[in-house]
Amino acid sequence: MPKGLLATDALEKIRSRESAVSFNGSDTTRDYLDVRDGVEALAHLAGIQAPSGSIWNICSGKGCSVSDLGRILMEELHVEKPLQFGRGNPDKLVGDPSKLKMATGWAPRHSLRDALGQLVDSTR
Repeated sequence: MPKGLLATDALEKIRSRESAVSFNGSDTTRDYLDVRDGVEALAHLAGIQAPSGSIWNICSGKGCSVSDLGRILMEELHVEKPLQFGRGNPDKLVGDPSKLKMATGWAPRHSLRDALGQLVDSTR
C-alpha cells in the first residue's frame, strides 16, 4: 500500500518512537474492504446483465473506526500506545452491499484484521 493512506500512515506512526499515535482528524468510522474482495466483486458484476447506469455499493457493510483500526495494527505489532485525535466530530459512513449480494451472490471473504495483518507482514 502506498504512503498517504490511513492504514500505512497509522502503521508508520505506531512504529515510530513517538509515545502516542496522533491523527489530524476525528475518530471517524468507515467501511474498509480488502482489495481482493473488491476485485472479486467487480468480476461478479462484469458477469451479470444490469441496466446501464446501475449503481452498486462494493463494500463490506461493516464499519470500523480509526481507533479500532489503530488498535488492530498495534495488536499485530504487539505494541500499545495511546491514540490522539484532532478536532472535529466523528462521523460514520458505512455502505450497504445487499443489492450486490442479491444480484451476484458476492460477499467479502477477507476480514479487515486479515488485511491489516498482511500489511504489517509485508512491511517487516
